[in-house]
Amino acid sequence: MKIKVKEIIPKIFVVTFDSRYNLCMSFVRMQEYYESPEFRGKAFTLDEFIEYWAINYGNGAFTYPSVWDGFNIPFPIVEEWSTKCEEAYGELRDKEIELLKAIREENVKNGHDYTYLQDSYIIGVHSKSKDLKEVIDHEVAHALHYIYNGYRESCEKLLETVPKSTIKRVGRTLTKMGYGQNIIKDEMQAYFSTEGYVHEGIRGRKEFEKNFRKFKKGLKKN
Repeated sequence: MKIKVKEIIPKIFVVTFDSRYNLCMSFVRMQEYYESPEFRGKAFTLDEFIEYWAINYGNGAFTYPSVWDGFNIPFPIVEEWSTKCEEAYGELRDKEIELLKAIREENVKNGHDYTYLQDSYIIGVHSKSKDLKEVIDHEVAHALHYIYNGYRESCEKLLETVPKSTIKRVGRTLTKMGYGQNIIKDEMQAYFSTEGYVHEGIRGRKEFEKNFRKFKKGLKKN
C-alpha cells in the first residue's frame, strides 16, 4: 500500500492512496466512528461493520470499498477513536497504523509539533479517481466547515435561504446514503458548494460555490 500525505491548506492534510480499496479499508472504522448512524462514538471490529453494511446497504454484500472516493475526519476524532479501539481490542489494524504513522510523519516534516494536529483535519482520496479535484474540493469543504468559524457561519446563513422542502428532500437522500444525522447539514453545504448529484436543481447553489471558492482562495494566500 502506497500513501502520500500533503498539507494543502493550513491544518488540512490530504492523504492519497494508490487504490480505492486501500483508501476505504484504511479509513472505514475511523470514518464510521465519526458519522455512522449505528456505530458513531463506539469501538467496533471490522467484522461487525462488514455485517452491518452488507445487511443495510449492500444487499447482502460488503460493497463499501466500491462506493466511496473520499473521506474526511477531524484529527481529534481520529485520536478519540484510536484510543477507544486500542482499549477495547489491544491494537489497531495494520492499515490504520500505517495511515496514522504517515500523517504524524508529515506533520513533523512540516515543522509542526504534535499540538498542531489537535485542530487539524484529515482528508482521504485515491489516485485512480476520475474526479480527483472535485472529490478533494468536496472534502475540503468539510474541513473548512469544521476548522473555520467564518466559513461555517456563512454556510449556515446560505442554508437558511434554501426552501425547507428542499432541505427535507436532500436530508432524506443523504440519510439513505448512510450519513448520520449529526453531519447532515455539513454534508449539504459540501455537496451544494462543490459537487454531487444531491445538489442538482438547488436554488442558490452558485452562492454556495462562490462562498467556497472565496474561502479556499483566501486561505491559500496565507
